[in-house]
Amino acid sequence: MAKRKTTNHARSVEVGLDEDDKRALWRTILLSSAILGGILTVLYLLTGKLMADAPKLLNAVRTGLSLLAFWIVITATIRTFDRVREGFLFCG
Repeated sequence: MAKRKTTNHARSVEVGLDEDDKRALWRTILLSSAILGGILTVLYLLTGKLMADAPKLLNAVRTGLSLLAFWIVITATIRTFDRVREGFLFCG
């Protein structure tokens, strides 16, 4: 049997962020998750009402708009975290 390497669990949990950065990261993630959920819900409902006559096209449009929403929200989340990390937003 191969020997198992022992690891320092406290070090493996740490990702190189201090407490303020971790707090900013979680705030940004929670806020962007709520925004993304709202956007996806609205897109799902609107496309269902607007394209009720074309069910095959409906799935393709929903997928495309969902991917676009993911891309925009993730890009905005990364930019927001960078700003929050520097202390521009959520100062407190």
